[in-house]
Amino acid sequence: EVVVSSTILAAFASSLVGGTLNTMYGRRLTILFSASVFTTGSFVLAFAIDYTTLVLGRVIVGVGIGIASLTTPIYIAEVALPEMRGKLVTVNGLLVTVGQFTAGMVAGVFDKYLPETGWRWMLGLAAVPSIIMFHGFLMLPESPRWLAMA
Repeated sequence: EVVVSSTILAAFASSLVGGTLNTMYGRRLTILFSASVFTTGSFVLAFAIDYTTLVLGRVIVGVGIGIASLTTPIYIAEVALPEMRGKLVTVNGLLVTVGQFTAGMVAGVFDKYLPETGWRWMLGLAAVPSIIMFHGFLMLPESPRWLAMA
C-alpha cells in the first residue's frame, strides 16, 4: 500500500509546486526537469535493493508525474493553434490513458514470463517514455506565452 500510495502523494504534492516552477523556469525547462526526475526514479526502482529504496523510487517517480501532469497540457495549449488546442489536450489525455493500459499489459507479461525479476524490468522500462519525452522537448521551443511573461 505504501509503495503505491507514495507515488500518488508525491504526484499530488509536486503538482502544487508545479505552477511556481512553470512561472519561474518556463514550460519547456519544467517538462525537461520532470522527465529527468521520472527517469531517475525509474532507474532507482529498477535497481532497488530493499523496501526503502523501492518507496524512494516511487516518490521520485511521483514527483515527475505530478509536475509533468500539470505542465504538459499547459504547454500543449500554449503552443497549439487556437482551433487545435482542445483536440490536442484531449489527445494528450487519451495517450496517457493508453500508456497506462499498455504498462499494465506489459506488467502482466513480465509477471507471467519473468516472475522473479519481471517487476524490475517493468519499473525500469518506465524510463523509456520519459527519455523519449526529454529528447523530444530538447527540439521544441519555449511556450510563446511564457516568453511574453518573462
